[in-house]
Amino acid sequence: MGANEGQFASESRRRGFEGRTVSFEPLSTVFAPLAQAAESDERRMVRNEALGAEVGRLPMHVAMGHDASSSLRAPTERMGEFADLDFDTTTEVAARRLDDVFGEVCQPGERVVMKVDTQGFEREVLAGGEASLARIEAVQLELSFLPLYEGGAPIEAVLAWMRERGFLPAYMAPASIQRPSRRWLQADVLFVRDHA
Repeated sequence: MGANEGQFASESRRRGFEGRTVSFEPLSTVFAPLAQAAESDERRMVRNEALGAEVGRLPMHVAMGHDASSSLRAPTERMGEFADLDFDTTTEVAARRLDDVFGEVCQPGERVVMKVDTQGFEREVLAGGEASLARIEAVQLELSFLPLYEGGAPIEAVLAWMRERGFLPAYMAPASIQRPSRRWLQADVLFVRDHA
């Protein structure tokens, strides 16, 4: 979710992954190159919609010149300090719940890994897919140590939420670092289901 131009799916292919991928990207300007990248790969599905806790149309805060930082949440002042981005533009995007579309995009018996990179909207994506988590083996989330988007859940809250649902962190790597302090602002965290 938050596929942008499909970099993660493309890199997975380059590294040898041959299974199906499903990418969700709500911004139409970014969705066009994503769809084009998927045209030659019959095992790549792309959808021009957001995932969240509710169904409807939501305002997307567009980061001009850096689409990957666009969010369904407004940026905080700290985000302005971290990155010189223009968020003056907003556009409406369609949103669905993962629980409502899971059967459309995942086939029975498939082992499912979910990656969510939605710039502070991760908690809503998870809330809209709570029933689907029972079918998911691993989840990768980009989480914040500092509030970069208004109302975004801090990393500690998401760690606890995932643990309560049977997922434990297995790997963490920096996603963005503040210069020159080298302080981690965001981390990519891989959660795996606890089968113990």
